[in-house]
Amino acid sequence: MDAPPRDKARFLSQYPEGEYRPYGSLVAAWQEITRWIGVRVGGRERVLEIAAGPCVFINNFPAREKHAVDLWEGVRRHAAKDVRVQIRSCTDLGCYPDDSFDLVMAGHVLEHLTIEDALRCIAEVRRVLATGGLFVIVQPNFKYAYRSFYDDWTHRTPFTERGLAKILTLNGLQPTTIMARFFIGSGRKSQLTWLPPLVYRLYLSLPIRPFATQMLIIAEKKEKITYDDR
Repeated sequence: MDAPPRDKARFLSQYPEGEYRPYGSLVAAWQEITRWIGVRVGGRERVLEIAAGPCVFINNFPAREKHAVDLWEGVRRHAAKDVRVQIRSCTDLGCYPDDSFDLVMAGHVLEHLTIEDALRCIAEVRRVLATGGLFVIVQPNFKYAYRSFYDDWTHRTPFTERGLAKILTLNGLQPTTIMARFFIGSGRKSQLTWLPPLVYRLYLSLPIRPFATQMLIIAEKKEKITYDDR
């Protein structure tokens, strides 16, 4: 989730063996995000998290079969015992056959890729998703995060909710949920990131979420896609 391909993986690999620990507010926030998503997507048997990093989502998401992919070797230390780990890029999921998963999660991944790699990643996600499977994306919405987007030197490609929804649709993934303002920024100094878990839960229950700079898109793999270029 916080260790996407190339630059981010290289950044985390600089930590001495065993010394990287996701800070407490990130863990608390993502535990609540995971719970919120789980309630809305229903039971999913086979789940994959790409660029999983500290594995907060996949460790906490209820599923019979859990998988995590990341280029960073440290992902093995953070994955729970019931999570099967592959060390590889999210642009090449060749270790998985077609139609393998009911849900694929990308938390803060696509913005770290070039647009070419982002398209490769999306194509691979669609391939490994079963028909009716869901691609869940949480990441900065450049429309609201533009002031701080490039403060993270590993960010490469900005997306807005409308642009990303169109890309997904054109690649065979029909957006079913689009939230332009889903959650607050995930950096150490971002708003509200020092608060206890209950506050995150209350925040996610709000119909209007102040300070939110991250978006959520849930897209379903379908054989026939409806495209509306409005």
